[in-house]
Parts: sequence; C-alpha cells; structure tokens
Amino acid sequence: MTIRHLYPAVEPSLNLDFANSKKLDSRITFTRGSTATYTDESGIIRTAAQDEARFDHDSDGNSLGLLIEESRTNYVTTSEDLTGWSNATLGDGVNPTVQNVSATAPNNGSTVTEITLERGTASTSNYSIYRKQFGTTAVSTGSMYFKAARPQDVGKVIDFYHNQGTPIDFASVTLTNAWQRVSSVGVGGAVGYLSIALYNSTASTGEVKVLAWGAQVEEGSFPTSYIPTAGSTVTRSVDVASMTGTNFSSWYNQSEGTTYSETRNVPFGGGLWYYGPGGAPRWWSRNELGNGVRTQAYDGSGASGVVDIVVSGSGVGNIIPSLKHIVTIDNVAQEHAGSANGSSVITGSWDSISGVSALQLGKRSDLGGNNGYLNGHISRLTYYPVRLPDATLQALTL
Repeated sequence: MTIRHLYPAVEPSLNLDFANSKKLDSRITFTRGSTATYTDESGIIRTAAQDEARFDHDSDGNSLGLLIEESRTNYVTTSEDLTGWSNATLGDGVNPTVQNVSATAPNNGSTVTEITLERGTASTSNYSIYRKQFGTTAVSTGSMYFKAARPQDVGKVIDFYHNQGTPIDFASVTLTNAWQRVSSVGVGGAVGYLSIALYNSTASTGEVKVLAWGAQVEEGSFPTSYIPTAGSTVTRSVDVASMTGTNFSSWYNQSEGTTYSETRNVPFGGGLWYYGPGGAPRWWSRNELGNGVRTQAYDGSGASGVVDIVVSGSGVGNIIPSLKHIVTIDNVAQEHAGSANGSSVITGSWDSISGVSALQLGKRSDLGGNNGYLNGHISRLTYYPVRLPDATLQALTL
C-alpha cells in the first residue's frame, strides 16, 4: 500500500534541509557570542568560531542537522588535564595512579589522562576512586569521554558518577577501544564531586586502566556539547537563528499555513520553532514531556489555543531521540491540526494570530527571551502556505 497520493500537491514556500545541505539558508541570521564545539562526519570534535553555525553528527557519522543550544558553563576548570584531581579509598581499595599520556583524543589532540584503578580483594565493601570537586549547588550534569587504555581493559566496567546530594546517579561504563561520552545527573543542593571509580557491584575487580578526557559539569538536567577549559570556567553562548523582515514575509502566509519539522535529541522543554514579533501574536511548539509535543497560538487577548500531541518512546532522560512533527494554523476558521511520529491527528480551535513577522529556529519564546531552547538538532523545517488536509499531516510524519 502506498501513501504517496496523500503527499502535498502544493510546493512548500520554505524548505530548510539542514541535515543534507549542512549550511544555512542566506535568509537566516545566525549569532552566538562565543566559540562552540560539534562533531564532524569522522567523529572528531571540532570548534566553530563565534557566530558560526554548527552542523553536528552522531558517533556513526550520520548528519544530524543544525545544533541549537542554550548558554551553558563548564565548572571543571581543566577539562583536558585531570592530573590535579584527588584520590579516595575504602577498605583495601588501592589509591588510583594518574598521568598524562600520548594518545589521540576525541578532538584529534595528542594528550589524554590515564587513570589506573584497583579495587582490592578483601570484600565487596571497598573502592578505588578518582574525583574532582566542582562549584555549583544547582541541579547539574557531569560528563566525560572514556576509552580502554589497553586491549585487556576492553569489556571491563568502571563507575562514573555525579555525587551531588541524594540519590547519587551512577553510570556504569563498559570500556571499549573507542571513545564514548558518558553523563550522570546530580540532584543539586550541595557542592559535590565528579568521580571515576571501581565502586559498586557492577564494577570490575582487579586493575583497570582507563583513558579519560573532556570533563564537564554544567547546570541542567542533561548534557550539552563539550565546552573545553584550560584554567578557569568557560561559558558557551546561546545559538540564535532567526528570519525577519522580507526574509520572512516572502514565504509566510498570514491567513493559513502548515509547519513540518524533523528534530533530533530534544529534551524536556526544548523548543522546536517560534513564530512571532517578540510578544503577541505568537505561535510555537516544544517538547512538554507528559503532554507530548505542545503547540500553542496566542493573540495576546488572554485566551489561547493548545494542541498536545503525545509522542511515545520519548527515551532516556525524557529526551525524544527522533521527532517528526507537523501542525497547521487557519486564522480564518481559527482552528488547527497536528501529528507527530505518525500519531493520530489532533484537531481543535485556537486564537487568530495574524501579524506574525518573524521565525526563530530551535526556541519556544519571543526573540528577546531566554528560555525553551531546543538543545538538540533541527534536521529539517518545511513550511507550506496552506492548511494541509488531516490525512496528509499523518502521512508526512510516518
């Protein structure tokens, strides 16, 4: 059975295919007040200059699209030199030893840190731990890159955890001969430790040598792109991608329209897109966790229309790994419809929002605000200047 007959007969007036083009449309204004990192198609961490857009890739080299992130600070002051951390043991656990060694780092550099852990044999109530205190009491996420130091260390298990209040979030890491990034979330309320250890019942016994690189602690409940530091904390600025003026009005229909987007790795609260002049009227969509994907139109009168589209399988940490989302607006009939990942079409009524004058990619707020950023990837955004039929909406998100 084919669904091709359900595809739109009308051509889109805007088609931003970031995953395939790996470039910005000339009508998009992009700013970021700092450098920032991304992963290229070879799996190497690269640095983008200030105001340079980032087109990211997964560990297999697949293009993910345009990366949009909020501002974050790395509280680990020497992210690529871990030799100044501290040791701790319990029972007959052995103090870790640490040194910088010559090896290819995830950013293609030549120096990483080698840590030797040894748990001891007297009982299970012992550990060998290497750790660093960091400087924030807010809910925060620790992350680091790990790799087996020797062939005999492949398959061994270490613990990586973020000890910041109770409970402690342990991440058991099975070492491989390739770099992998691991993260752990702290509950906040105390200044805590980022720790590498042979500690709990899942960890290996005996000696384990592990290579470590790229330590990061940032406020928030999920990790963002790597922020390198070399002696002090570093803040990565927010990514802002927008279309205004005739760059916007040349393709947008004030009477009716349909917005289709493909996004990757969208955490709770992540904004997909936002239409508006910086106040009311406005039209936006974001991952709302329990509500699935929420879309809202607001004309400033106090009433608003909302469509909640439940997306199953949102993934670990309430992150939607892959989302195809579509929603319509009809300012004459004041009604809407939407679907996500092939879900049944949701319909309803909402405010008329004639007078929209700007699009911001990867955000759910006005152009001057600072919340609801995507913190993920926009693979594609397509706009049709008509209200597409319900059957077409579902077909496009399958």
